Amino acid sequence: MTDPRRRRRALVALAAVLVLAGAPATGTATAAPGPTPGPTPGPTPTEARAPEAAADVLPEFPTRVPVPPRVAPGVMPPTNSWISGAVYARPEADAPDPPTWVGGGLAFRSHDDGFGVALPVVRGFGDYALLQSWEDAQALRLTPPGATTYRLTRWDDLSADLTWYAGTTELGTLRAVEGWPYVMYTAASDQSVGVNRALTTTGRRHTWQAGTGQVLDVVTTGTVGGGGIALDAGETVHVFGTPQGATAADVTALVDGAVPVLGTRTEHDVSGGRARATFVLQTGGRPTVLTQMPHQDYGRPTLTGRWENATGWAHGAVGTSFTTTVKAWDVASRLDLSTLDDAQLALLRDQVRADVDGVLEFPADTYFGGKALYRAANLYLLAGQLGLPDEAARTKAAMTAELDVWLDADRCATERRDRCFGYDAVTGTVVPDGDAFGVSSSLNDHHFHYGYFLYAVGVLGRDEPALVERYRETADVLAQDVAGMETTGSTIQRRAFDDWRGHSWANGTGGGMDGNDQESTSEAMNAWAGLALWSEVSGDPVQQEHARWMLAFEAATARAYWWNPYRASTLRAPIVSMVFQGKSTYETWFSADSSAKTAIIVIPMGPSQLEFLSSLGEERIREVAEPLFAGDYANRPLIDWNAALLGLADPERALAIAQGLPRVDNGNTRSYLYAVIMAGAAESPVVAPVATRLRLSAPSGPADDPVLLDLALETDEGSPVPGARLVVERQRAGRWVAAGAVVTDERGRASTRLVRARTARDNVFRARWTGDPSFTASASTAVTSTLVRRRSVLTVRGPDRARAGRRVVLQVGWATTSGAAVDGVLRLQRSVDGRTWRRVGAVRTDRRGRGAVRVVMPRTGARWRVVAVSTDWTWGARSAGHRVRATASG
Repeated sequence: MTDPRRRRRALVALAAVLVLAGAPATGTATAAPGPTPGPTPGPTPTEARAPEAAADVLPEFPTRVPVPPRVAPGVMPPTNSWISGAVYARPEADAPDPPTWVGGGLAFRSHDDGFGVALPVVRGFGDYALLQSWEDAQALRLTPPGATTYRLTRWDDLSADLTWYAGTTELGTLRAVEGWPYVMYTAASDQSVGVNRALTTTGRRHTWQAGTGQVLDVVTTGTVGGGGIALDAGETVHVFGTPQGATAADVTALVDGAVPVLGTRTEHDVSGGRARATFVLQTGGRPTVLTQMPHQDYGRPTLTGRWENATGWAHGAVGTSFTTTVKAWDVASRLDLSTLDDAQLALLRDQVRADVDGVLEFPADTYFGGKALYRAANLYLLAGQLGLPDEAARTKAAMTAELDVWLDADRCATERRDRCFGYDAVTGTVVPDGDAFGVSSSLNDHHFHYGYFLYAVGVLGRDEPALVERYRETADVLAQDVAGMETTGSTIQRRAFDDWRGHSWANGTGGGMDGNDQESTSEAMNAWAGLALWSEVSGDPVQQEHARWMLAFEAATARAYWWNPYRASTLRAPIVSMVFQGKSTYETWFSADSSAKTAIIVIPMGPSQLEFLSSLGEERIREVAEPLFAGDYANRPLIDWNAALLGLADPERALAIAQGLPRVDNGNTRSYLYAVIMAGAAESPVVAPVATRLRLSAPSGPADDPVLLDLALETDEGSPVPGARLVVERQRAGRWVAAGAVVTDERGRASTRLVRARTARDNVFRARWTGDPSFTASASTAVTSTLVRRRSVLTVRGPDRARAGRRVVLQVGWATTSGAAVDGVLRLQRSVDGRTWRRVGAVRTDRRGRGAVRVVMPRTGARWRVVAVSTDWTWGARSAGHRVRATASG
């Protein structure tokens, strides 16, 4: 029998041709000018050990992905990526072409005959989601002449090229860059690109405004007119969206920044307790604009205007190189049991003995099987720490027996049974023989699944180096699949991790109309911790630092977007459990229970996660976890992980809850659960916390309008305090009530919008912060948003004639000049001579600003009017007089 691995390189080359089914068979696939295909690696402090390629190690498994990737020959298809939706778009007419979000709220949608560009509006959906929904009515569509299909022809760290063809003839290339608030089309030949909207020309820009208010801007070296854009070969079209609140200087900066980006790279390092990412845009030195999201701070002045996204506001900075930093977290594999007393240690020993038999069997799929290996690894570590050698040995023997099966590439090449990894040459990925959660057919969740395996081999390899050599070949392949340092002929760089967004994507083929998504940011953190452990024991310090860098940014974005959701008052949710490119939502793929929604961003509560979770603060942990234990909670999904979370704030109560649970998750044991609760709290700070001050400003404005509250948290020396959760309160009927919460960005700044009340005393605001081990608590002074009164419009209507002595009904109205209804009491006045007015009563308007009053008609006839005195939010006014003529009675 021929060894499948000997045929691997030829199969990869053949697959690159086969995946083009449905694309031009002989057409060229040249890209717009730029660097060679595939991302570039970051700087390497020492020489990295080069692992063997997956294509040379594993047997080939036939692809299960039903849609061939739209890539040119020689281009590795990016999966689990921001661009995957366009690469794996189905050609069928009834299959929607998914949008791709780039930067500054901008999205494009690729079709066989062209592409649309839009600035989708962010809106609430029910009480659990923020959507940045694509609507064709908001889109500017560009159509290269005669286009019939497109392919991905180049991509690197942040950018990707889609090239359109008419049959086999190349027409032009769209270049998109993550974080860049533009898309750029470059013509391959002289042509006229169709445009579906009439453009208004102002100076160097051409604009179109959607019915929903967004303005799209076109900057081109070609000529606009006649329903299209005339381009010579090599000429370009840039499209960007005008930010909200943009100044003339902002627009000028964006027009000037519409320059060709020839390529990009991400430089990364970890040092001094910080992880750094530098995004370099190759523009020939010409400045352009890159957006920064709430977890980022480039240290540059930003535009005044900003773009709204489903995860927060994006601000634009000008330059060519942009650096942001976040806190780096230590990687650990053991809990700190040094503070436990004898009774607690005895409880853990008894529980480990009781748990051993339950961890010696392993499911045959990569997710639950991987979680079971993780569970066993933690029990093995506990047994060793607690002086239980027999239990440790039994657990280790079961783990090695299972890993011997999974990681034996030779067995899988000849026997092909369950518990095997293989190589999918069409998609360039490592896949198992099974398909749990679409791991093979949709290429989903590789970092979740394989991260558990890497954690397990890292734990065992630390204690027994011989196991490192036994498992090295296949474990390295798993590591390269989820987080390779560079793109090669058989895998891609950082498959799951998104450099600019700072977190991973889980959907292999890109998702649907909301774009790619990630649910369990905590399992992503576990994957990078597992990769770091494996890198440490296998002697690869470069990859180890790489893993710590991804872990740092995964934690920073988890805090910013999952644990402290944008527009939480709209979501009415304590957290976000799933982030899409175009949506934030309080949902999961598998359960509607809030216990599952919380636990999915907590599991598997590894030792490397505890410091991060503790840093959220006891108040925040209680706020999220405590409501989950109301009522009958014992059988709620994944409730044990939420008990572990609560243990970081209230270990005594959490342990009592945990001991009463009828079962624990299949990635957990009771002994590990108890140990996390008893030992997992953050240690007391060694140094005194730094004093802080909190400032709040609230501009004046009319009632019913939003007021933008700006907050700044800094030390007494003026240094910003980032990542702090500030609680905003307002006065209601003489008492303080919670009005929302915000998280400070890297500049220590935050903002939120609330609606001004119509009563002046209810427009008093304050903010407070509870502090953390590093910084003291602080509160702002109470600040009033002074009401700017609106002008009143009063009306009186009724019959023109009435019999003397009869009762007449008068209809009154009270509104502002802006159309807002006013409810209140109006003075009713009457004049019989048209000159002298006398108060004869009062009339109350309702919430619609309407009221009615009965009056008795005098014999001489009369005029009637109403008068309003000034209120907190409206000016006084009086209506015109309404005349009712008297007719003879009888």
